[in-house]
Amino acid sequence: MNIEILKNTLIEYEIEELGIPYLGNLYDKIFQIAVWATQSNPKRPRQLWFGYTDSEKLQASLPDETRCRIIPMSSERVQLWLERGPFDALLLEAIHNPNNTLNGFWSMRGEYKALSFGEWNLWIWKSNQPGLKLFALDHHPSVIFYAKRILRPLGIRVDFTWLADRRPTINDAIPSQEPPFMNSPTIYDIPYNMPLDAAFKSRILAQKYDGVLTSHSLVTAYRFKDLGLPHFHINSTRFGNGWITNTPKHEYLITEINKLFNAKRLKVISNNLGDQAYFKSYFPNISPEQAHYIPSLCESPYRIRAKSPNSPRFLIWDPRQVLIKEETSMFMKDLYLRLYTQYGQIIESHAILISQRANYLPEGYLDAYTAIIHIPYNISTMSIFEQTGAAIPVWVPSPKLLKKLWSAPNEPNELSWTVFDEDVPNKIDWENGRDPAIIDRWIQKADFYQENMKSIITFDSIEDIAGRILDVNYNQLIKEAHAVSQAIREDVTQEWESVFR
Repeated sequence: MNIEILKNTLIEYEIEELGIPYLGNLYDKIFQIAVWATQSNPKRPRQLWFGYTDSEKLQASLPDETRCRIIPMSSERVQLWLERGPFDALLLEAIHNPNNTLNGFWSMRGEYKALSFGEWNLWIWKSNQPGLKLFALDHHPSVIFYAKRILRPLGIRVDFTWLADRRPTINDAIPSQEPPFMNSPTIYDIPYNMPLDAAFKSRILAQKYDGVLTSHSLVTAYRFKDLGLPHFHINSTRFGNGWITNTPKHEYLITEINKLFNAKRLKVISNNLGDQAYFKSYFPNISPEQAHYIPSLCESPYRIRAKSPNSPRFLIWDPRQVLIKEETSMFMKDLYLRLYTQYGQIIESHAILISQRANYLPEGYLDAYTAIIHIPYNISTMSIFEQTGAAIPVWVPSPKLLKKLWSAPNEPNELSWTVFDEDVPNKIDWENGRDPAIIDRWIQKADFYQENMKSIITFDSIEDIAGRILDVNYNQLIKEAHAVSQAIREDVTQEWESVFR
């Protein structure tokens, strides 16, 4: 096979994800192909995944920043990942045809078309729907990136500008800028009633986008209203975050968003029930066609779990690093101390590992852990979506225990943006994030208590988890999660389809 012709073909067809389930005689050429994945346009990052005998060793040898681009996988992981197609492109030996394994759901929506490379065929997915191209921008790296993967098989391409704010570049997304939007302050801090930059507007409209996709705070959606394009916003936080502590800005935002709804130019997709309920309390009259609930589907080839590790090992998740902050969360400290005292080095702290590296942890590190222990600071976190989406078992406090924690003043609680400025009056009762009655309402909406989260285990106390942590059949949990993953993905895909078609 001529690898240069293959790479040029991938570029010509704008392929963002290439899978090679079995390398065969390409074993010695895989790193020539991998160059294609590392030289992508930041707004359309590429991924190459492939079956590899010693995948863990190879993954560990890759630089942190390439682990989301070049993804060696064990044969077990390859088989699980193939169930989560279709993919942009597959490179298969000529005797194989991926259309033969498409189920009814996907065969109604498109098919793979083959390009011959001698003993191999490059199979490119073609949706049977008209193509759409969206402009996207946000300072959160993950929400839009995962949405891109759902939308591509539907014929919808997304150019995503991620304003990284100098964060490490080990995420799926690749940092880029779109002047005058250079970082998150350029979204939130420029005068709130300033018109959209004329040069930016002209440049974006010249690229003939069919719409705009944003996520996180609706402030980002507001900034792009002057483009005049259909707008789709993934509501993945309290919608006014960033401006809610400034009453004039917040009221102005609500007024402008209502104008977009009245003009039928905005659709809001909430990825969790809590943010949807909070949002509707401010916008009670929007139509069902303009407000959707679609849970995140955070699937990725480098994180998917086939089975539990041979030796038990557990990670206490702590991205806010509250364990090592003296003034916060006695519960986290007591939990770590109790489990570490009882079980020793099989208990590790996410906060301590981050502190030691002075950086995010690279992809692949979760493979060593039997389960992850979360003490959530909110009703919806991307990390729980990512881990349960990969069939990784996750422990969380029971509703009763979580209510007790969120009611305590020194325990992490980000149910409202106003917790960051206690002098700001609450605008609606949902903002009373320490009120037990309001906490009950939030907890009913929490992602990790919903039926579609299959690898969740709850605990009632530190003593409870300490007594049960080694008794759970984690492999059975993993099996049960995979058993429903295809149905969940099809439901989510169908919901997204209804938004755009």
